Amino acid sequence: MVGSVPETSKATMFSVEACKLAFESKELFVVRSIGHVDLYDRVNLIPWDKLTSLFNKHLTQGVIR
Repeated sequence: MVGSVPETSKATMFSVEACKLAFESKELFVVRSIGHVDLYDRVNLIPWDKLTSLFNKHLTQGVIR
């Protein structure tokens, strides 16, 4: 996940490149109109449903319940 203001920011460019180089399943989720600091200070802007879905899908695989 990357905050992107503007979409040509270095953080966005680095994230796109890292996603291209990743070997396993990947998804780049861009939160538009915010900067990366907003993801620390303005937690109401964080797409919690997206993160929860991602964690539930990938971090619970192989977990014995």
